[in-house]
Amino acid sequence: MNIEKAKNDIVYFAENVLGYKLQNWQRDVLKKYDDGEIIFFGDHRNGKNIVINTIKEHQNFIS
Repeated sequence: MNIEKAKNDIVYFAENVLGYKLQNWQRDVLKKYDDGEIIFFGDHRNGKNIVINTIKEHQNFIS
């Protein structure tokens, strides 16, 4: 694991530190979040908890 990459790339963090197998839409949402975009979730999308948990854990990791 590359610690600097994990700090700077939330998708890398999710897949290599947390061990998640992300779906394409989850990668896209995490990249948008990392770029500072506001993200919204619909009620029927599976996998929201993985995205939310990744954001929370990544914030703890980099602080």
